[in-house]
Amino acid sequence: TAVLPAGVTTGYITISNAQSTGVSTTLFVINPLPITPNAGADVPLCIGNSVTLSGSTPPVNTVVLSETFNSGAWPSGWSRTINGGYSPGDFRTSFEATSTGNTWAGNGYTGYCSYFYSYLLTTGVTGDMISPIIDLSSFSASNLSFWIYNNAGTDALRVYANNNGGAYTQVGATYSSYGAWTQITISLNAYSGAGFNTVRIKFTGTSDGALSSNIGVDDILVTGDSVPTILWSPATGLSATNIVTPVANPTINTTYTLTSSYASGCSASDTVVVTVNPKPTVSIPTAAASICANSVVAVTSAGTATNYTWTSSVANTLFTDATGSTAYVPGSNASTIYVKTPATAVITLTGTVLPSGCSDTANVTFTVSTKTFNSGFWTPGGPP
Repeated sequence: TAVLPAGVTTGYITISNAQSTGVSTTLFVINPLPITPNAGADVPLCIGNSVTLSGSTPPVNTVVLSETFNSGAWPSGWSRTINGGYSPGDFRTSFEATSTGNTWAGNGYTGYCSYFYSYLLTTGVTGDMISPIIDLSSFSASNLSFWIYNNAGTDALRVYANNNGGAYTQVGATYSSYGAWTQITISLNAYSGAGFNTVRIKFTGTSDGALSSNIGVDDILVTGDSVPTILWSPATGLSATNIVTPVANPTINTTYTLTSSYASGCSASDTVVVTVNPKPTVSIPTAAASICANSVVAVTSAGTATNYTWTSSVANTLFTDATGSTAYVPGSNASTIYVKTPATAVITLTGTVLPSGCSDTANVTFTVSTKTFNSGFWTPGGPP
């Protein structure tokens, strides 16, 4: 087992003993650890119910291209035109050459910068600075940012992109007057994803033919966002395993693991525990019956619940006393309730067990019969 030093991104592994030293023929590339996903907070659940898991997996942002020009020399892999006829090119670093048109303080935004030497070109003529090939094929989104300065004149800067040697297409706007170093950010989403593995960025300056000001460009950065592949496990009780917010309805306590896997081959995971609590038993021993309108009937509860609450399909028909004069306060705990209704009513009992809050229901129907008196008899039988 070889332990690589902290901060190393690439390198060869050397193994030595008293007799000899060997160096690996493979260049090892060390990918950064991905951001750990968040499987969400642990969730209590009543058996038979379901819950949506609140997972999240932030994308990993990777630097694909970074050029600060701070080495002074023209950067390796970058090309430039010589449309103005003066070597080394239409774009130069502030280390290679200076110009009175470089009106910003110092050499650039940070250290040296590149600038479009517009005075060397006649009005309307363009010059280009082109990046090395960059690979954006593994990213779901990407961005280009850079800093620009141009406090006078009418020079203009446009940015273009192409892929696989195709035609350049302008990205972003036309950039002209900036009296202070200003950061520009341009979306490269149209050049991200499968097939976009040979992308180039082209900065094109258009000259106004004057010496009043050059366009400075500094700290060019291209970044890409990688969206991971999602996997929840185990799959038992889940509506899906490849989305961050599946619906879970397990029947036993279950620990779910959310794993994010990236194109680099690295992965990270987090867990969430779904605790399944039982529901109480709830029943109404009082049998359904036909009753006279506004007669008072006692209704009792039974089961393993901690609290019992009642509702009726007919308003203002529940009471806490046998005379039907004290109204039941909705939501209050009562093991027995009294029903006094002018019409057929369905009485529902909800039993809740604490502290889980799990509940179940039962109901009973009381049918109100209209009595008639005929020939000395009540129909149906019994007193009114």
